[in-house]
Amino acid sequence: MADETVEQQHLPGEKRPLLTLFSVAVMFLGGGVLGLGLAEWRAPTSWVSHFVSLFVLPLSYIASLVVWQGFFIIWGLLRLLFKLLKRTSPRMSHEQALQHLRRKALIMLPVAPVLCTPVGVVVGLSGGALLSTTAIYFATGALYAGVMYGLAQKDLLPLLEEV
Repeated sequence: MADETVEQQHLPGEKRPLLTLFSVAVMFLGGGVLGLGLAEWRAPTSWVSHFVSLFVLPLSYIASLVVWQGFFIIWGLLRLLFKLLKRTSPRMSHEQALQHLRRKALIMLPVAPVLCTPVGVVVGLSGGALLSTTAIYFATGALYAGVMYGLAQKDLLPLLEEV
């Protein structure tokens, strides 16, 4: 991307809006369906388990985006403040900003497992297999976060200002 002109460079999701929209739809709808499938498997008679499982992965998606991009904004403001105190230019090239945004996507990895684990406890209490259900929900959250990280590396997650 170093030899591209400024017009050819893009922000995540900007160059491929249909592919980004598709990835958002799959993560949202697929997350809800996956959650319902887990609830049906682990606690088939509990409507509470179905309800919380339906929303945990889509909410993890939203929370991960907020954490990722919020952290990047705070990091950028701190970097700007530090540069101003040193009296150097706070400017960063577009490519450098994209690389930093991709690297900071690691911050979103713990969000889904942290949100899915308590739901796993609720479902486990409803279905009678607490430890195994909690472990399954934790692993599902971790895999979901890994997919989100991969999408961030491929510039297929939308920026909050684009939503």
